[in-house]
Order: sequence, then structure tokens, then C-alpha cells
Amino acid sequence: LGALLRPWAAGQEGAVGFGNTGETFVEDGVDKSPVRGAGGSKGLGDDDSFKTPDYADSLYQDPACDQAGALWRDYRQQMAVVYETPEEDEDLKASTAMQFLFDSGMKEFKVMDKLANACFLGVCATLYHLSRHRMLVEGNYQSAAVLAKSLDRYLGSIHPGKFDAANEANTSTPLWPVSDRLVGRLLRDIASLSRGRARDENCGSPKGCVKGAKPLHGNAFHALPGDALPALQDVPTLGDAFKIYVYDVDDYEELGPLTSGAGFCKDNQWGFEVLLHLYFLACDCRTDDPREADFFFVPHYTACHLNVKTFSEEESNAWFASLIPKLKHFRRTDGRDHIFVWGGGFAVDGPFRDWRQHIARSIFLMTETEYWNPYTWQTTPNFAAAKDIVLPGRISVKEITQHDKLALPMAQREYTADFVGWNRPLHRAQGGGEGPRQGLLKWAATYPDMHIRQDVPYAEALAGSVNSRFCFVPRGKSAWSSRLFRTMFGKCVPVLLNDDYEIPFLTLLENADNWYIRWPMRDVNDTLARLLQEFDPVDVEQLVKNAEEAKCWYVWHPPTFDAAHYDLQEDEELDAICPDWRTKNAYTAVLALLREKRRATKSSFGTFFMPGAPDGAGASFTGPSFEPV
Repeated sequence: LGALLRPWAAGQEGAVGFGNTGETFVEDGVDKSPVRGAGGSKGLGDDDSFKTPDYADSLYQDPACDQAGALWRDYRQQMAVVYETPEEDEDLKASTAMQFLFDSGMKEFKVMDKLANACFLGVCATLYHLSRHRMLVEGNYQSAAVLAKSLDRYLGSIHPGKFDAANEANTSTPLWPVSDRLVGRLLRDIASLSRGRARDENCGSPKGCVKGAKPLHGNAFHALPGDALPALQDVPTLGDAFKIYVYDVDDYEELGPLTSGAGFCKDNQWGFEVLLHLYFLACDCRTDDPREADFFFVPHYTACHLNVKTFSEEESNAWFASLIPKLKHFRRTDGRDHIFVWGGGFAVDGPFRDWRQHIARSIFLMTETEYWNPYTWQTTPNFAAAKDIVLPGRISVKEITQHDKLALPMAQREYTADFVGWNRPLHRAQGGGEGPRQGLLKWAATYPDMHIRQDVPYAEALAGSVNSRFCFVPRGKSAWSSRLFRTMFGKCVPVLLNDDYEIPFLTLLENADNWYIRWPMRDVNDTLARLLQEFDPVDVEQLVKNAEEAKCWYVWHPPTFDAAHYDLQEDEELDAICPDWRTKNAYTAVLALLREKRRATKSSFGTFFMPGAPDGAGASFTGPSFEPV
């Protein structure tokens, strides 16, 4: 941390005169206020996380692996054979893949990485068919999860469109028998079939765990059938919270593109869109009987895809408009028991502009509580506190453990407060004009004890937060930010400059308010600076201690078939930070809050019913023309 933690001095090159009257921050929509950090020349784009993977050349330049040698060419020809029945095809492809695994030495990670650099698609096809056979044919969950986790190490960094395009490579049939659609189905199958798993002391094998392997207890998210729900003392187990029906992606054409790229999309700050889909598939609370369901979950990963421009907002809106009337169980309650997850700052308006005509009464699990700056036409937020639930953004286990490990003792922290980010104005519906970020950026030349930066690599942003007593969480393009949750694990006291943001899960906390500061976002002034500078160190320590209860509710831990699961198992560092992470996490917080939204009846506007269904199960529901719903 040494070089990264140098203090920012007034008068340093690039900061002279910063914040003076008349300085331009935004001109013609372009930000004109760069605040460089210790290096002075590197920006966010220089961060190591943006480096091109080593295997990119293999994927894009030689997808058929013709240049990788005879071993790979022969193997591709064997895997291209299509057998008479699906069962025979699956068995023989898995057998061929297993033989190649041994012949090539691919069982070792270092060898696997080397081979992926030579034939990326071939490695992916091998791992896919082995994992699928282990799960669906052999019923070996442990082995299937480990193989899928290895597959995710590669596919998680590749956009699904680029993966499929490389595999098709101007041919009538795919070069290798694998696709994003097939991998997505595999992940859903593993999650679904893990439901109800108990403790596993033998790693899924009669011979026990091999050297170095660890048992995978419970379902794909390490939940056990008898686990209690910590937030609800009157609920015996997770499975008793409620019953939820998950719509099958393969039953609706529109869900194909809307749920593509599961491996790619689960690894960013919007990844909970994918993770909640998989979690509910694996949950003991899931039911396949719609008649007993309290809720219906409609999966999609649109925050991810719109942010990386997989498809347009217009395409997304059209798919949803086509999908909703087809949802088999929607009409009974006019969607009141249907759940949608919206992860982006553009909330629902981005992926489904016409949502008010279709799903206005549905339950939204969402990060955003107010406006999205690019949508200047917005006049009301998409979030409704009476029916919706605010979610935290996803931060990885690695980020959590890094922040915790690098967090300096409070007495050694060099800075009063930290902010790294771009200048953003307020939304037009909020009056427009200068936002809290502009006020903070002006402090860069005024307060050398404040770590204020813009456009620096992630490493410097991390270094500033773990070396500051307070961390500003100002409104940006919209209200929500994963910054709040990262800084908590860096043991930095959050200072919210965000009047219209609602912190997630506060109703579950005994200490709901006394771990952060909330300050009016239009008053970033000397009074705030002095307050933080003069804050009693003992009180700062107490605020950090108070946050211990809250922060672990904001953890979206990865499933067993996620490459990030290696970080969860490695040295078991999360155990020390959040000892109860298996039962006290963002997933169980959602379960607790959803339970409070169960409806006592299935009736709604436009629904008609009479007692006594033909099968004796209860009321018979119809539409206005007496058609069953």
C-alpha cells in the first residue's frame, strides 16, 4: 500500500486551482474535472482487471483449434459425432471427454489453463459434458459442481454473444458441442437438483473426499433443510418461509435472450439478478405446484445485458411486453404475487419502459429508489416502498476479504474521509444542478486530509477507503451504489449524501441507524468537513462496531458451481468476517422480507371466483369471460 497511500497535497500537479470559482465541471455533457491520484497518469482504464485474458487469441483466432495440434483436431471430430438417441449421445460424449481429460493431463489446473490458451472452446466443451453427465446421469452433485466451477473460470469472463459467435464461426453447425444456452441450462439443473441436500461428509463419493477436497454441505448455496431463518424467529426453517414457483426459462421464447449469459452476468455488481434465480431454484421454499405457491419468480438478467449492450432497451421492452400475457399464472392476481428483479440504476424503466401497463402491481426486488440521470423525462421513481424491496449490490467474496484484510487500525488512518468517483449532477426531477460529487471534488485542493480522486485504478480507490475514517457515498447517475457495502467491510464509516436512497434491510436490524451518517446532499460544505475532522475517535470506533450487525446481511455468497466459490473456500476467510454467513446473508434477508408480503387470497381486480374447485382444492378462479385463470 505504501505508494498508493501517499497524502494528496494542495498544489500537487493537476490539483492547482481545483474548485476555484468559475471552474467548468461538465461541458456539453463531457466531464472536465479529472482528479488524478498518486500515480498522476493512470486512470481506471489502466486497471489490471481490464486486461485481455490470455486465452482470447485462441477463442477469436482459432476457435476450431486447427493450429493447436493433432490431438485437438482428432478430439473435435470425435465430439462432432451425433449419435442416434439423446441418451447415447450424452453418454458417449461424456466418455470421449473423460478419456481426453486423462490423455491431455487436463486434470491439473495449470495444464488446463495452458490447454485453454491453445483451445478455449475445446476445454469448455470437455468440462460442460463431464459436469452435465455427472449431475444428470450419475447423480454426483459434488463432482458436477466442481467441474462446472472449473468451466466457470473461463466462461465467466466471456460475453455470451462472443462465445457463441466464435463457436459458430461461419459454419452451419457449431464447431464444438457447447453453447451459452446449454451452459445456462446446466447451471439451472445443478441448482434445482441440489434442493434438499443435507450435510455431505464424503464429498459425494463412497470412497470419501480425495486429498485436498472439501465436502459441499447443503444445496448449491450451502443452505441445509433444517436451517432456521434468523430474521424471523417464528419460522422453523427456510423452507417454511413461503412457497415460490420459478418459471422455466425453456417454456417461454422471450426468456431465452433475457436470461442468456448466466455465467457472465453473475460476476458483476448486478449479479444478484442471476444469483436470486439460481437461489430460488435451489431453495427448499421452491414448489413445482403453482396451486400452493405464494409467489411466482420471473427470471431475467437485463441490468447486465443493457449495461454491456447485448441488446437494446427497445428489444428488451418488446420481449417483456410479449412475455407477460403468456405467463401462465399471472392473470389470477394481476401479477401481485409475481416477482421481478431489477438490478440497474435505470431500474424498471430501462429494460421495460411500458411496465406500468403490464406489471404495475407486481413485486420488484431492486437496487434503485429514485431516478436515472440519462432519463431526463422521469418524474416519479419506479420504486414503491409499500410493495417493493431494496437490494444491496453484489460485491465479491474477494472484495470483502480484501477490504477486511487491508483495513488499517483507526488510529493509523491517514485521511479523514474518502471519495473516488466521477462528477454527476442532480436529476432534473430533483431540481438539477450541482450534485454532492461536485462539492466533494472541489475539496481536493482545499482539504489535504481528504482522499478525493477521480479516474484512478481500483487499487487506489481501495487504498483510500481502508485508510480513511469516513467514506462518502454520494448520489451519482442514480441513487444506489455498491460503494456503501464495500466501504463497510473496509471498516470505514459511510457518510450518505443521497437524500432519496433507502438503505436495504434496515427493518431486520436491531441497530438500524447508528452505524452511518446521513447528510443533506445539497449541503456539501465546510460544516460537514469540520464535523468529520473533529469527530471523536472513540465514537468513530463505535460506529464501525455498530456496523458489524448490518454488513453481513449484504453478502451475496457464490454457489458451489461458481468460480468465485474458490474464494469462499480458500482459507475460509469469510468465516472470520461473517461467522453466520450461511444463514445470515442477502438471500435470507430477501426471504424474510418477502414472507411479510404473502397474500391471504389469490383474488385481485378482474378475477372472479366461487367456492369449491372440481378437485376440491378450494376456490375456482376465472376471468371476466369465465375462462379459468
